[in-house]
Amino acid sequence: MLRGVNRQIIEVKDTGSRYFERALLIVRPEFAHMQPGQLEREADKYLASVGRPPALRPAASSRRPVPSCAARMARTRRRRRLVGAGLLCLGAALCVLLVLGLYAFGA
Repeated sequence: MLRGVNRQIIEVKDTGSRYFERALLIVRPEFAHMQPGQLEREADKYLASVGRPPALRPAASSRRPVPSCAARMARTRRRRRLVGAGLLCLGAALCVLLVLGLYAFGA
Protein backbone atom coordinates (compact mmCIF):
# COMPACT_ATOMS: atom_id res chain seq x y z
CA MET A 1 0.00 0.00 0.00
CA LEU A 2 1.32 3.43 -0.92
CA ARG A 3 0.33 6.40 1.19
CA GLY A 4 1.52 9.94 1.03
CA VAL A 5 3.96 9.28 -1.78
CA ASN A 6 4.93 12.56 -3.40
CA ARG A 7 6.57 11.02 -6.45
CA GLN A 8 5.68 10.03 -9.96
CA ILE A 9 4.39 6.46 -10.10
CA ILE A 10 3.91 4.27 -13.16
CA GLU A 11 1.32 1.53 -12.89
CA VAL A 12 1.78 -1.34 -15.33
CA LYS A 13 -1.44 -3.36 -15.53
CA ASP A 14 -0.24 -6.01 -17.97
CA THR A 15 2.99 -7.37 -16.50
CA GLY A 16 3.22 -10.33 -18.84
CA SER A 17 3.53 -12.59 -15.81
CA ARG A 18 1.09 -15.20 -14.67
CA TYR A 19 2.12 -14.48 -11.07
CA PHE A 20 1.43 -10.74 -10.92
CA GLU A 21 -1.49 -8.78 -12.28
CA ARG A 22 0.09 -5.31 -12.00
CA ALA A 23 3.28 -3.55 -10.96
CA LEU A 24 3.88 -0.14 -9.42
CA LEU A 25 7.17 1.53 -10.29
CA ILE A 26 8.26 4.71 -8.53
CA VAL A 27 10.21 7.05 -10.80
CA ARG A 28 13.43 8.49 -9.40
CA PRO A 29 13.29 12.29 -9.01
CA GLU A 30 16.08 12.91 -11.53
CA PHE A 31 14.04 11.14 -14.27
CA ALA A 32 10.63 12.65 -13.43
CA HIS A 33 10.98 15.22 -16.26
CA MET A 34 11.11 12.54 -19.00
CA GLN A 35 8.26 12.02 -21.44
CA PRO A 36 5.54 9.65 -20.15
CA GLY A 37 5.83 7.42 -23.23
CA GLN A 38 9.56 7.00 -22.72
CA LEU A 39 9.05 6.14 -19.04
CA GLU A 40 6.39 3.58 -19.97
CA ARG A 41 8.75 1.94 -22.48
CA GLU A 42 11.48 1.78 -19.84
CA ALA A 43 8.99 0.26 -17.39
CA ASP A 44 7.93 -2.38 -19.92
CA LYS A 45 11.57 -3.15 -20.75
CA TYR A 46 12.42 -3.50 -17.06
CA LEU A 47 9.48 -5.79 -16.34
CA ALA A 48 10.35 -7.95 -19.33
CA SER A 49 13.88 -8.39 -17.98
CA VAL A 50 12.77 -9.23 -14.44
CA GLY A 51 11.65 -12.75 -15.29
CA ARG A 52 10.30 -15.29 -12.86
CA PRO A 53 9.71 -14.32 -9.21
CA PRO A 54 12.10 -15.73 -6.62
CA ALA A 55 11.16 -18.88 -4.77
CA LEU A 56 9.58 -18.36 -1.40
CA ARG A 57 11.98 -18.78 1.49
CA PRO A 58 11.12 -21.47 4.03
CA ALA A 59 10.09 -20.54 7.54
CA ALA A 60 12.92 -19.61 9.88
CA SER A 61 12.43 -22.76 11.97
CA SER A 62 12.98 -25.05 8.98
CA ARG A 63 16.02 -23.20 7.64
CA ARG A 64 19.40 -24.87 7.98
CA PRO A 65 22.59 -22.87 8.44
CA VAL A 66 24.63 -22.00 5.41
CA PRO A 67 27.41 -24.63 4.97
CA SER A 68 30.17 -22.15 5.73
CA CYS A 69 28.30 -21.03 8.83
CA ALA A 70 27.73 -24.64 9.92
CA ALA A 71 31.44 -25.39 9.47
CA ARG A 72 32.36 -22.36 11.55
CA MET A 73 29.92 -23.43 14.28
CA ALA A 74 31.42 -26.94 14.34
CA ARG A 75 34.95 -25.51 14.52
CA THR A 76 33.95 -23.26 17.43
CA ARG A 77 32.32 -26.19 19.20
CA ARG A 78 35.49 -28.27 18.76
CA ARG A 79 37.65 -25.46 20.14
CA ARG A 80 35.43 -25.06 23.18
CA ARG A 81 35.59 -28.78 23.92
CA LEU A 82 39.37 -28.77 23.53
CA VAL A 83 39.76 -25.80 25.88
CA GLY A 84 37.41 -27.43 28.39
CA ALA A 85 39.33 -30.71 28.27
CA GLY A 86 42.63 -28.85 28.68
CA LEU A 87 41.35 -26.96 31.73
CA LEU A 88 40.05 -30.19 33.25
CA CYS A 89 43.44 -31.89 32.77
CA LEU A 90 45.25 -28.87 34.20
CA GLY A 91 43.01 -28.87 37.25
CA ALA A 92 43.55 -32.59 37.79
CA ALA A 93 47.33 -32.17 37.48
CA LEU A 94 47.33 -29.30 40.01
CA CYS A 95 45.30 -31.41 42.44
CA VAL A 96 47.76 -34.29 42.12
CA LEU A 97 50.71 -31.95 42.69
CA LEU A 98 48.99 -30.42 45.70
CA VAL A 99 48.31 -33.84 47.23
CA LEU A 100 51.88 -35.01 46.53
CA GLY A 101 53.29 -31.77 47.93
CA LEU A 102 51.28 -32.06 51.11
CA TYR A 103 52.25 -35.72 51.45
CA ALA A 104 55.94 -35.00 50.84
CA PHE A 105 56.11 -32.21 53.43
CA GLY A 106 54.07 -34.19 55.96
CA ALA A 107 51.43 -31.55 56.48
